[in-house]
Amino acid sequence: IPLKNHPLVETYIDFFSGPGRSFFREWMATSGRYIPIMLPILKEEGLPADTIYLAMIESGFIPSATSSASAAGIWQFIPSTGRAYKLRQNFWLDQRRDFIASTRAAARFLKKLHGRFGDWHLAWAAYNAGGGRISRALKKYKKKDFWSLIDHHPESLAKETRHYVPKLIAAALIAKTPENYGFDPVEYDPPLEWDTVVVRSPLDIRRLARKLGLPNKTLKMLNPSLIRNITPPHSKAFVRVPKGTGPKAQAWIKKLPPKERFDYLPHKIKRGDNLYDLA
Repeated sequence: IPLKNHPLVETYIDFFSGPGRSFFREWMATSGRYIPIMLPILKEEGLPADTIYLAMIESGFIPSATSSASAAGIWQFIPSTGRAYKLRQNFWLDQRRDFIASTRAAARFLKKLHGRFGDWHLAWAAYNAGGGRISRALKKYKKKDFWSLIDHHPESLAKETRHYVPKLIAAALIAKTPENYGFDPVEYDPPLEWDTVVVRSPLDIRRLARKLGLPNKTLKMLNPSLIRNITPPHSKAFVRVPKGTGPKAQAWIKKLPPKERFDYLPHKIKRGDNLYDLA
């Protein structure tokens, strides 16, 4: 990551290691689940490894995170940008929440922004504010880099964007060497590991969890894109299950009749029905 000594970087170092210490520790602990999975994707796409910390400041590595602007997932894609990068979103599925599909999409989006600006700090700022906003600011104030833009023309960008890159750099510095910033040894969550099973008709993963003797949250953690906990109808789906449980899960799914794969009850609306009685 291109580092920069800047007062805003120091401000966020002080905050994350001071008043924000408790939640920053939670972010670091949660990162243990995902960084071993996501980092190879970023490297494969040619991004600086420390770009992983953009996900930390966007969501704290929480796939269920949703913003007031309807951005969702670890990388906080808004619906339109998610669709532009082939992340499926429908009644059953939201791939913005999938830690693999969204990381691949974020890497390609960031690589495109870097190609446009030729600078990672500007690319990261554009991830937050949009490429058009950054281009207009650079052109209007005749600047070529992020730091001279925010130092000499703070009015050029919203406060959130001015603070975005310094916050990312501060998060990266602390997360890579937390002991240097007064953190006790961090207990990182173990990396997610899984087998994959094939499902050819709708399946409620909560039923599968019960069959495997697992808490519902275990399969939800592995399959965060299934927003209703049911695989989409009319399409083949791939469901992640904990490492070592794949053969048992696949055998059970194969034997289970389609009508017993989910708990929803179909009902054809007839004259006289009302929502109160149906509920």
